[in-house]
Amino acid sequence: MVQRLERKNLVERKVCLEDARSKRVQLTEHANKLLIKEIEVYQQMASELTAQLDSNEAELLNHLLNKALK
Repeated sequence: MVQRLERKNLVERKVCLEDARSKRVQLTEHANKLLIKEIEVYQQMASELTAQLDSNEAELLNHLLNKALK
């Protein structure tokens, strides 16, 4: 799985400074840029979907969605 993400330039392995026997896996700059774009798209969609709700309805929807995720 990590190898596939590496091939797509989404993660990279780094030597762990505390223990050279192990490697850390971290997001690449490319992955970070994609993540920022996806967050922006999500925020825009959420705004569009809730535009017709008043503040009480939006708060209730948020509460119910969080409850459903637990």
